[in-house]
Amino acid sequence: VEGAAGNFQTAKGCAAAAGPGRQTYRETCCVSVAVPPSESISLETAYAACEAIARREAKNFYYAFRVLPREKRAAICAVYAFMRHADDLADDERLTLEQRLLNTQQWIQEWHLAAHGGATDNPVFIALSDAQQRFEISTDLLDQLLHGTMMDLMPADSSAPGPHVERISAGGAVLDVY
Repeated sequence: VEGAAGNFQTAKGCAAAAGPGRQTYRETCCVSVAVPPSESISLETAYAACEAIARREAKNFYYAFRVLPREKRAAICAVYAFMRHADDLADDERLTLEQRLLNTQQWIQEWHLAAHGGATDNPVFIALSDAQQRFEISTDLLDQLLHGTMMDLMPADSSAPGPHVERISAGGAVLDVY
């Protein structure tokens, strides 16, 4: 995929490797962003990576995103790419439930560091941080979205339901109603 601010490639198996004499690839959400090792990822490149993820993964949602004004479209693509990756981590059935939980928790810690001003080369984190500032998207709101994604990784009896959630239990099954 050719982006306005750079070249993007779909990483096979969500992994990318640079060959001898080539640029290294920084990978996120199965999109590799070609960036020389000595350079940081520009905001324009970060948003372009998020749009590439949304275009590839969001299918019909992406076309709804396209009608938004440019800045709002970029922001919603950043939020989508962020949540898409969280969902992919939680749903990766090649891994054990425990490993998926650990991977998701580690990724959330990396995001929290970046969200609080820590250095990152993750284009989704870079774009999302900018979108949060531009559109007053709170970290708490994103944490609530992440909690919903992680609920699939928690045994039903080990986590208390969040606010505005009614837990129904019948015949050994537990259902959280939002």
